[in-house]
Amino acid sequence: MTQAAPPRDGVSDLRRAIAQAGLSAPLKARAQAILDQIERPVRLAIFGLPGSGKSQILNFLAGADVLPGKTKLPTLQLSYGDAAVANCTLPDGTLEALPMDDMRAITALKPAFVDATMPLPALKKISILEVSAGASLREQQRAMSWASKRSDVALWCSKGAFGRDEQALWAQMPAALQDHAFLLMTHADNPAVEEAYPGRVDRAVYVMQDQFRQVLPIGTTSAIAARNLDGTVDKDMLRSSGGMAVISAILRMVETGHQGARDQADIFLRQIAFDPEAHAPAPVEAPVPTETPVEAVVEVPVSRSLGPVSREACEQAVAQLTAEGTMMGQALSDVGLSDGEIVDICVDTVVWLSDYLAESGEADDLAMAQLRETAMDAADLVQLIQLETSETVASDSVSVMVQVKQEMQQMLAS
Repeated sequence: MTQAAPPRDGVSDLRRAIAQAGLSAPLKARAQAILDQIERPVRLAIFGLPGSGKSQILNFLAGADVLPGKTKLPTLQLSYGDAAVANCTLPDGTLEALPMDDMRAITALKPAFVDATMPLPALKKISILEVSAGASLREQQRAMSWASKRSDVALWCSKGAFGRDEQALWAQMPAALQDHAFLLMTHADNPAVEEAYPGRVDRAVYVMQDQFRQVLPIGTTSAIAARNLDGTVDKDMLRSSGGMAVISAILRMVETGHQGARDQADIFLRQIAFDPEAHAPAPVEAPVPTETPVEAVVEVPVSRSLGPVSREACEQAVAQLTAEGTMMGQALSDVGLSDGEIVDICVDTVVWLSDYLAESGEADDLAMAQLRETAMDAADLVQLIQLETSETVASDSVSVMVQVKQEMQQMLAS
């Protein structure tokens, strides 16, 4: 039987297409733009009137206290970097770099714009642009127009009931950005706000349902508090605060954007009739020795076998997954479970598995590292499924749990 050819790596093919001599300058520019879209983090912008909670949302998404307390900065661009540096553009156009943790010095400069980098894991997936402007509609419009050209996904933060001024501002945003935007009803954990604006989420959904992808209430203070100082997360608090729904919605949008760019790459390669075989990298010939040959270095293949400690941890995890599946099947038979209850069980189980494997087994066990990555991907996936409203959410969630269990069993058998 003839084996099917392995799937092509569109990103590698796109790089080779850019490097080939026969590609015209306009086509090269288009290919480079697609490649940049695939490889760079998704650009997320946070909009809203003053006092709407934008800075807290930035801190929550970044996973760090980037803007502590009542720090007031102008528009801030935050992206990944090895060093925590704030590159401040001053009103006269000059630049000055300061450590990002020296907020007193940064605010004393009164910069017009801050372009900051920090070594935060979340920033490998998204860059964050917090758009700051005065309360006047003209200032807001000018800032929003500038930021909309530099954004892939948008969040509009609203403390109140999303009033007429907010509606008028948002209506002027490009339709393409509105299609990739979420309305965050902040301060959901503040009783005073809820008392002042009863039914604000329902009204916002009714008024703006066509201009946002989704309306999401979030108690930002509670969501931030769900992340403990030791790096662990109180998942129940994160979920009840609305933070989990916000993160999952953004992750889904990030993946959709990257998949769209990969699809563009495939279409582009077909349009230029790119032949991957013709542009495959040439094999590297070994140099002819001119001196006394030295003993060859033999590469030892990476073992897929688990070490003894990792194996024991993996066996315990499989036993736990089996027990959870048995209990869920028994509950379905005895009392019945709704789709939402099934999804909740799957989410809790797979998230537990991800946390358990992260803390178990040998630290340098490559096979265990692969299982940890699989479990983390599964945890992200079931949390995304949790937001779906289709009829297959329950079966999809169970499938994820079964698949990760099967991969662990295969690893144990190897």
